Amino acid sequence: MGEWGVRCGDVGTRVRGVKGAVQAIREPGATVCGRRMDINYNRANETTVCTVLKRVTNAIARLRPHYISFSNNEEMNDLKERFFNIAGFPNCVGAIDCSHIRIIGQGENGQRFINRKGWSSINVQAVSDSNRRFVNIVAHWHGSVHDRRIFDNSLMKQIFEDGGIDGFLIGDSGYPCLPYLMTPLLNPGNAAENRYNRALCSTRM
Repeated sequence: MGEWGVRCGDVGTRVRGVKGAVQAIREPGATVCGRRMDINYNRANETTVCTVLKRVTNAIARLRPHYISFSNNEEMNDLKERFFNIAGFPNCVGAIDCSHIRIIGQGENGQRFINRKGWSSINVQAVSDSNRRFVNIVAHWHGSVHDRRIFDNSLMKQIFEDGGIDGFLIGDSGYPCLPYLMTPLLNPGNAAENRYNRALCSTRM
């Protein structure tokens, strides 16, 4: 059956296993893949609770490849069309941005996690499609790291550099403007440049 029932034969079974594990946290005595999970959080020590939470989050993370993935070549034209229909921005295959996820300070190494706003975080890079569905996530950088550095060291950038994806991403001014990454013009000087900025910003929203 496997830990928390998530190593079973099909994705559906793994999802049921994860749901059961989450239920075990919410409802002591719940059954997870045939096992009764008697976890009384009023009496459980911190180590037990942390172990259970780690198992649940790991179980959810193992499902990532089934739900977080870029469109294949056959779907790419449909994706570009959906992006174009938002605000007339052509050849776009994804919107990229970073977000700071608050965490508890990390002891001696905690300074690296303090972001520009002054609190501890992990800076998470995400790419979404036209339906606002995540298609790529990078979630291991300290809060002090700039968005550009995360992208420069990402597999996503390497894929675009190698020509593995036909199209480009759109991002904010925290990213460099590249042949495969469109960003806003900081000082638009004419009507065409203003239209470009409006279309890009509307598509990213």
